[in-house]
Amino acid sequence: MRAFIREQLPLSDLGGWLDAGRGFSLPTFAVWGNHEDGAVVDA
Repeated sequence: MRAFIREQLPLSDLGGWLDAGRGFSLPTFAVWGNHEDGAVVDA
């Protein structure tokens, strides 16, 4: 079950974003639940 959740139900797209070669210029911590919906940010 844990493997399925990690592989099929990621908590965010941060892993893919970082795998694409993107990053941060300063040390950054990601905390589960510490995010905004994309529609909220775009607005």
